[in-house]
Amino acid sequence: MMTIARNLVIASLLLTVVVPEDAPGQEADSTVAVVSALRGAASVTGARTPGATPLRLFAWLSAGSTIEVAPGSRVTVVFSSGARFELGEGAKAVTGTRDLASSVGPVRRLEAVPPFPRISPIADSARAGPRSGAVRIRGGELVNLYPDRGSATLAESTVLRFAPDPHASRYAVEVQTESGTRVLQVETQSPAVVVSAGILRPGARYYWQVRTLDKTGQVARGAAEFVTVSEETARARAALKAALDAAGDATSLALAAEIDRSLGLHAEARAQLRAAVAKAPDDVALRRAYERQQLSPDRQPREE
Repeated sequence: MMTIARNLVIASLLLTVVVPEDAPGQEADSTVAVVSALRGAASVTGARTPGATPLRLFAWLSAGSTIEVAPGSRVTVVFSSGARFELGEGAKAVTGTRDLASSVGPVRRLEAVPPFPRISPIADSARAGPRSGAVRIRGGELVNLYPDRGSATLAESTVLRFAPDPHASRYAVEVQTESGTRVLQVETQSPAVVVSAGILRPGARYYWQVRTLDKTGQVARGAAEFVTVSEETARARAALKAALDAAGDATSLALAAEIDRSLGLHAEARAQLRAAVAKAPDDVALRRAYERQQLSPDRQPREE
């Protein structure tokens, strides 16, 4: 039943490729570092771009980028290798592939963190990453399904959420593999369904559907798809997150949030960024980044 319904839904849906802002582009390996903290102002000139542009928190940098820090400002840059640097006011540095290639002015090497998990595109496969060929529901009556639209989840800790219908109290939720095999079928009164560990495989794509069971009149439905991150990615993420959580400062928590966002783990990213803002409520760049996430189109329903 779900296979037929899903095929009918997909036939009328728009296939949307989602690329998070400031995340690695078409070539995932072309970016080598990310700005994890920004106080004040700085500029960046790309290796193949003619002029400098304002640097922004969570900007991803390619090798050969030149960073210049304005007076009274400082920037923290973290390489995918784990190398970290703080650039003080007046500093100028050029990014290499795993480290700074050159620098002048006040530049301080910080304690390294574990390497980043590989951030790979998933448009053409079920690999986890920041881009997804996800279906976007245009006319579904049950809305705000999450995960959806380029989102990824951790196979062992996936939660399916949707906005409840005001005229219904019971719902049927089903999950299928990409080939149409049903792996989960439950009835629930909650708009949040925890998927038990062991049901989903790492590095796979899934479709899920929710429908009302006791609504008077026409049944309301919603459908979406998502991917789970691979085992390798999950291990690398776990090691990095453990180190950053142990540090506990706003810059570390913000970096964990940006890595999760780039992997498509939007719910986890929001939680990490919210924690970072709580640690540094006066950090203007951090607060603005959090506000941008709250307004982004992939926002999931609020947790109860």
